[in-house]
This record gives sequence, structure tokens and C-alpha cells, in this order.
Amino acid sequence: MNTRIDKIITAVLILYVVSVFIFVFTPIITSMIFSFNSDRFASIPLGSFTLHWYETVYNDPDVWDAVRTSIIVAVSVAILSTFIGFCTAYTDYRYSFRFKNGY
Repeated sequence: MNTRIDKIITAVLILYVVSVFIFVFTPIITSMIFSFNSDRFASIPLGSFTLHWYETVYNDPDVWDAVRTSIIVAVSVAILSTFIGFCTAYTDYRYSFRFKNGY
């Protein structure tokens, strides 16, 4: 109805969403940029370009053990949640019970 108010609300919402994206992604992008720095600690100006830190992580056996554990947990949880979800959906579809129409 009121196009001026709609435009203001739209502008405020867009500004809010852009602000949230900047707030969330700035630390990620900054960490990614500094990860290619040859210096041990983050500093400006950046040192030379290097992949040394990625090589160090890649050759660390504890990192690979953590990756393996994460994959095992992820697959286990996916299988278990699929089973529980199927059983819940089947029960909801097949049987009538009290308060079923409540949701």
C-alpha cells in the first residue's frame, strides 16, 4: 500500500543482511588471507606467499585422525537420524494417537 515505507523497510532489511554477511565472513576471509603468509604470526604488511602452513597441517597425523573420527561420527549420525526419522514418519502416518492433530 505505502510504497515509500515498503522501500524503506526493504532498504533496512538489505542493509541488515549485508551487515550480517560482513560480520560473519570477514574473519573467515581474513584467516584465509593470512594463512598464505610466510610469517609465523599475522602481520601487515604480509610476508611472502607460502603454502608451508598447509603442508604442515597435511603432514600432521593428528589432523588425519581427527578427520577420520569426524567422518565416522558423521556417517553414524546420518544413519541413526535417518532411521529415527523414518520410524517417526511411519508411526505418524500409520497410527492414530491422541493429540495427533495438535501439530
